[in-house]
Amino acid sequence: MGSVADLLQSLNIRPSKALGQNFLVDGAVARRSVALAAVGSGDRVVEVGPGLGTLTEQLLAAGAEVHAIELDWRLFAFLSANLLERFSHKFFLVQGDAVKMPRADLSEGDRKPYHVVANLPYAITTPWLDVLLQLPLPESMVLLLQREAVERILAPEHSKERGAITVRIAGAFQCARLHPVAPSCFHPRPRVRSAFLQLRRRPNPVLFSPPSCQILRHCFQMRRKQLRRSVATIGDPGLRTLAQRWLTTLNGNGVNSSIRPEDLAMEHWSTLEQLSNAHCGKISACGI
Repeated sequence: MGSVADLLQSLNIRPSKALGQNFLVDGAVARRSVALAAVGSGDRVVEVGPGLGTLTEQLLAAGAEVHAIELDWRLFAFLSANLLERFSHKFFLVQGDAVKMPRADLSEGDRKPYHVVANLPYAITTPWLDVLLQLPLPESMVLLLQREAVERILAPEHSKERGAITVRIAGAFQCARLHPVAPSCFHPRPRVRSAFLQLRRRPNPVLFSPPSCQILRHCFQMRRKQLRRSVATIGDPGLRTLAQRWLTTLNGNGVNSSIRPEDLAMEHWSTLEQLSNAHCGKISACGI
C-alpha cells in the first residue's frame, strides 16, 4: 500500500470520494480477476476506471487487447505516459465518463465479441450497468463491486433486496458470486466490503426494451404496493396499457395480480418484454 500511496503523492493525486477512487493495491486480486475472466491473446476487454493500471497490466500481460476509460484526467495522463507507449498495439485509452461511454472506445455498432473486467467505482455500478444492458452485451464480466451491490444483483425471488437491475441482469447473464475481497486490498481502505461478481452471457439473453424497463422500474419503486395497484399509477397511457395487458396475461397463466414485484419469476418478466416487442410501435414512450 505504501508504494501506491507514495506514487499518488508524487503525482499530487488525492483519492476522490466523489469519484469513488479506491485503488487496488493487491496484485493477487488483480491476477484473480484475470484468471476468473479467462481472457488471453486475441480477447478484447473493456476496463472501467483503470486508475494506476494495476489490473490493466495484468490484462495486458495475459495478452488481452484492453479498451479502458478513465474519468480523472490526472490518471489518464499517468496511464498515457506509462502504458500507451509500451502497449500501443493493444492498449486503447479514452478519457471520459463510463456511464456515457460504458464500452470505452468501442462504438455501439461494433458487434465483435468483448469482455468486461473491472474494479468498478461503487457509485456508478447501477447506472453503468443500466446503460450497458442497452448495448451489445459482453461475452462475460468479472466485476469487483461493493458486496452489498453484489447481494442486490444476485437477490433471489421473494427477497426484499431484489430490484429492477436484478431482473435485467438475470435475464441477460448467468451469475455467480465469488469470494469477498478485504478492504486492505485497496488504498484508501473503503468502509464497505467488496466481492467479485462473475457473469456469463446467456445463450438466449432477455434484453428489456425501454418501455419494459420503465414499467420494471416503476413496479420496484412501488414495491410495497400490489402489482395491480402499482400498474394503475403509471402515468403514461401507452405504458399503462401495456402493463395492463401484461397483468391480464399473467392472470391467464394463474398469477394473482395482488403479487408484489419481488415475488415474480423471470418468466413473468420475460412475458412483459414479449408483449413490449409486439406493441412497442403503439406506445408513445419508447425512449428512456
